[in-house]
Amino acid sequence: MKIIMILTAMTMSLTLNGCATSLTHSISINSEPEGAIVIVDGNEVGETPTSINLNRSDLSNKDVILKLEGYEGQIFSLQKDQKEYFVHLEPKSE
Repeated sequence: MKIIMILTAMTMSLTLNGCATSLTHSISINSEPEGAIVIVDGNEVGETPTSINLNRSDLSNKDVILKLEGYEGQIFSLQKDQKEYFVHLEPKSE
């Protein structure tokens, strides 16, 4: 009886851990040139190249802003099926 309870607890633990990892999505963001500030929901989350983890349920509601001094800012929306983003930043016209 104890063995069955232990095996059941282990199975539930593995199942729940598997579900928890599927709730987040790792996104890779890079730019040319590198070093752009990455902003999600008004918060700086890093500089390119970077990887960020987001809840899967939030992916279609997120806009990302890239800013780099001397270059035009870029805004793009995250897509649920896309894990990698590469953005070419254009120099500011003077």
